[in-house]
Amino acid sequence: MRHNLLLASLAFLPHLVSCGGGGGGGGGGDFLPAASVTYPSSGSVTDSDTITIAGRTAPGAGITMVRVDGVDAQSSDGYETWTAEVQLGVGANRPQVEAETSDGEVIDASLVVIVRRPQVIEAATSLAVDPVARLAYVYDDDDDLIVAVPLAGGDPQVVSSLSIGSGARLEDVTAMTIAPNGDTLYVLESNRILRVDLQTGDRTSQQTGLFTGGTSIAVDVDETTLYMAGNAGLYEIPFATGAAVLLSDKNDATQGDPIDFIRDLVVDPADGAILVVDKTSIVEVDPVSGVRVELSGPNRGAGPSLPREARMTLDPKSGDLFLVEAFVVPSFKGILRVDRTSGDREVAVETGRHPELEDIAFDPVDGRLIVVDSVLDTALSIDPAAGDEATTLFETGLGAGPPLLEPFGLTNTDEALYVVDLGNDSLLRVDRRTGSRETVSGAGVGSGTEIDNPIRPAVDEENGRVYLTCRAGILEIDLSTGNRTLLSAVSAATPMSRPWGIEILSEDELLVTDYTGGGIYEVSRTTGQQTPLSVVGDGKGDNDFTVYDLVIDAANGRALVSGSDYITAVDLTSGVRTKLTDGSAPAFNGDPMSSAFFLALDPEGGRLLVNDVRGEQVVAVDLEDGFRTIVAGQLNGRGLSLADAFGLALDPERDQVLTTSSGSNSVIGIGLAGGDTVLVSK
Repeated sequence: MRHNLLLASLAFLPHLVSCGGGGGGGGGGDFLPAASVTYPSSGSVTDSDTITIAGRTAPGAGITMVRVDGVDAQSSDGYETWTAEVQLGVGANRPQVEAETSDGEVIDASLVVIVRRPQVIEAATSLAVDPVARLAYVYDDDDDLIVAVPLAGGDPQVVSSLSIGSGARLEDVTAMTIAPNGDTLYVLESNRILRVDLQTGDRTSQQTGLFTGGTSIAVDVDETTLYMAGNAGLYEIPFATGAAVLLSDKNDATQGDPIDFIRDLVVDPADGAILVVDKTSIVEVDPVSGVRVELSGPNRGAGPSLPREARMTLDPKSGDLFLVEAFVVPSFKGILRVDRTSGDREVAVETGRHPELEDIAFDPVDGRLIVVDSVLDTALSIDPAAGDEATTLFETGLGAGPPLLEPFGLTNTDEALYVVDLGNDSLLRVDRRTGSRETVSGAGVGSGTEIDNPIRPAVDEENGRVYLTCRAGILEIDLSTGNRTLLSAVSAATPMSRPWGIEILSEDELLVTDYTGGGIYEVSRTTGQQTPLSVVGDGKGDNDFTVYDLVIDAANGRALVSGSDYITAVDLTSGVRTKLTDGSAPAFNGDPMSSAFFLALDPEGGRLLVNDVRGEQVVAVDLEDGFRTIVAGQLNGRGLSLADAFGLALDPERDQVLTTSSGSNSVIGIGLAGGDTVLVSK
């Protein structure tokens, strides 16, 4: 999946491979008088077949046993808290919780609904449509698998993966095409073609090693030949031999109009002509001679320029071609129609709310375009005649409202979850129970200083204010209107240069980290004045003081700051710095931690939660001795991946910590009891 916005925004992080975001906060929730489920929330989504449910019992309820679906729960504190591992089936699961009192009374205490989707697509990139079987086949680039999506709507099903079918692993797929008989999918990688049996999922090599830079693939109407676009031009690969032969050499001027680098190709079932889209033109290639004739481009046809990174499909009835690209014309995202006869080009469909259309195919049965969106990670159906908004073929999301494009920092409060969206330069409010989202400020909401490259919010709901670190400095946002005021600017004349982490220190002061300057500052909530508390070179501690996020450990009179692979404690009165834990010494301080980034304080548990983004895990650091323990990650927990996870915010009433994921553009809940993950909002 592409993360252009995110990568651009993190250009100032020179030594991180991937990056994260975070925040702390409180929670809310009403509990039943007997035993109740705290994690996960009802309506949560997971792709795992098991999950650890966590719960609590009300003080004085006299509970001596808790059972979930008839299985005894585990507890070490007399069922004040408890956990149970539950098996999940596809669809909605309703584990029933029962509590038994000391006198033998059994109470139906709590019911939670968990939705297990057969596949939550993480990065939809390539597409092929079978009009007879009424299926779209989608490649998931994150999980290296192929999913069948019913064109009439319904749950997608995995048809080929490491666990379904035998043969070579799917890796870095650039294009797919389906055989006319519908039983075989041909998958192109950069220098290999695989044949996928759609009944068994088995993957066998159709051709390998004889070309490089493969970008697209198609099957001829007689199903005797594969056509493939590579670095040198257009190849033909007869099934009888499996040998790639250069049909149309881009360097051979005698073969007609020039091509530079073929982005995509289709075969016209009516006459067998091969149509290719190049950097600047669409060219028809004769399947026998390889001779090329420009159909649309600089020398033929009127209208907008062709997309530079195009994917193309053909309406076999009208002969029209349709192309997708992130930007068809400046500030426009949509689908371009090309008249094959005249070469004229026009905008067919405006799809501004679908920012990353990765591939396109035509469904001749319904006359609709099928596209995949790598931000929403789903397949969409569009009527090109009506130019209407897309219909989602299957839901991978959770919650209504504006989509998350590049979620980053977040903060949890008693009322809601506040999430920074780098992709939209906005601040969103997320309902933790439903996953629904609304824009608080930015993206057309509120006036004042524009939000540019936002990092982390600090929320004062009592006074209706949010303080947001961004490129310009610190913004003060009115929660009721979304209006923005630049409270504390950064410039060459100010001590701070790049505000990052932020917490509300008191009614009068904010506490803010300066990433590029290496320090912590007190910032007046009235005047915006920046006063250094602890900075590199002030003699208050080690000058190896890289800073990202911070949380305030009020009980111990200090701020805890993340930086590289260590956590620094800073005295709130004196500014003196001491290291709480150092990830470079795992033998002495517990589990390894390679990149301490965003933080959440768990005072009840006596620990600091750290998003270790390189390790793709959440680590707990003991507040007293700095000992580290992995809470969730590749070695602990089931469900959604923590790759590309950023923000961190504690939700104590639900026994979870929340994180943002730019890989799936979502908010994920991580169970503190078992490390399992569920979808909270997407």
